[in-house]
Amino acid sequence: LLATATARQVGITLCFNGIGVSLWSASLRARLRRAVADGVVAPCNHGYGHGTHTGSAEGFVERDMRRNTVVDEIMGATSAPLYRPPWGQYGPGERDAASALGFRTVLLWSVDPSDYLHPGTAAMVQRVANGSHAGSIVVMHAIPSTAAAFPAILDRLAARGLTTVTIPKLLASGIPTSAGG
Repeated sequence: LLATATARQVGITLCFNGIGVSLWSASLRARLRRAVADGVVAPCNHGYGHGTHTGSAEGFVERDMRRNTVVDEIMGATSAPLYRPPWGQYGPGERDAASALGFRTVLLWSVDPSDYLHPGTAAMVQRVANGSHAGSIVVMHAIPSTAAAFPAILDRLAARGLTTVTIPKLLASGIPTSAGG
């Protein structure tokens, strides 16, 4: 995903859980930092490890979000004001913790190609292309099958006059989004 976005100079927002960063190579860390600096990638806080849910207490969520700043350190930029709750669901504890920490946008999505189920490249491309319009927010995961489908997704979107941008750029554009928090 990162290589394709960088090569094509399209924007993406990455919402990583910090639990896996110890596995990231020095090369990946450097590429992420550079992509953020170049405006190709915008970071987003996704919590440390998918441990929060709609009934989580504010203090628990706040600790989880603070622990995830390890991703910000690697990327060289703060993920605020974007918070993407695990599972795409949030309750008062998550909303209050996000607000207390300066995360003004609880990020949800309008297009889910269910890439985590590995439906195949053609299905992912079709789901994203058919479900997207100006202002759509697409959720995808940083997994090999999604990375393999990403160039074709970009091609199909471009054929429809659409491109990907970072969430901050989308929000600044004034185009109404069909998802959000």
